[in-house]
Amino acid sequence: MTTLLLVSLLTRQEPETVQYTERALGLTFQYPREWKLTKARLFDEFEIPLEGGQKATVQLFRAAYRDSQETWQQVQAEVNRTLQRTVVRQWTEEILGAPLLLTKVAYKDQGRDMVSVTGLLYVATVEKLQFRLTSGAEQSDTAEQNWRRALMTLRTVSGELPPAEGPGQKAVVIEPPKRTTTLKPVDPSKKPVRGQVLVPWKAEGRSFNALLPLGWSLGDDGRLSNPALTGIVRFAVRPESRAAAERAHAETAREGLAEFKSVRVRRDMVARVADSGALTWMTFRDGEAEKGRMAIANWTFHFENLTWTVQYRSATPDSIAVDRRALDALAKALFVEPSS
Repeated sequence: MTTLLLVSLLTRQEPETVQYTERALGLTFQYPREWKLTKARLFDEFEIPLEGGQKATVQLFRAAYRDSQETWQQVQAEVNRTLQRTVVRQWTEEILGAPLLLTKVAYKDQGRDMVSVTGLLYVATVEKLQFRLTSGAEQSDTAEQNWRRALMTLRTVSGELPPAEGPGQKAVVIEPPKRTTTLKPVDPSKKPVRGQVLVPWKAEGRSFNALLPLGWSLGDDGRLSNPALTGIVRFAVRPESRAAAERAHAETAREGLAEFKSVRVRRDMVARVADSGALTWMTFRDGEAEKGRMAIANWTFHFENLTWTVQYRSATPDSIAVDRRALDALAKALFVEPSS
């Protein structure tokens, strides 16, 4: 079953995407070309096609807000109650290392049941990204999944994350980048830091060397082990392009999120170069699942048309913090190279 799912993810046709950039906020993300983008005076709006000819909309605003998270959520609840809308849920997730404040409401529009999800990216900037996703209630889950796929690609234009908003936090001024920029060359004197433990590995008929940090071992079943680790960690290698690696990582992250009833901690790292020299994506989720508290994490590494992945699942709630420290050390130095 796992093999069939992996083949499906790698061979199916992914929708062609277009880049959206909000230069004033210094943010950018990818969205499917089939979405229709309309730019108005006060907001940008995406029209998302759904099954049966139905549509959802996402409006993007620049919200000038610097008060507390609690005040924002309270205002959202009061405004919607004034509009005679039902506040279904208010919660917080994390994206780009900052809180994402979310409110879901239900209401009727000309007799039709509707659902709206509003989000605010709570970073320490004078203006913040705010979105409002609206759809019919019968397709609200699908609409939210489609919008989350785009949000998974959200990143800053500069590559640097602004700090999360908080009491006394000085506002970061976003400097819109010039439209023509010159990239700095990679420093050839900086040597990559890679694992010292070499483990032969075979995948898809090819031979590789997995370079692990000291203290780590790799079993024939693909399980990574470390004395400090309690959870289960799986390793895999496959040849593919960077674009395919990024799409597969996003799909794995979405599948992992679906296992949770609620998420208390959500972290997403997009396209950073690890100490090993590999391009790296990471997602981490900690929350309540069917059998209690659980954490899962996924790392995807890419270097010269080769991808390797690490998937973690916690064993006990008490082990999550210790496991994270061990895994962070692994992610810095884990590297895979073709066997000569």
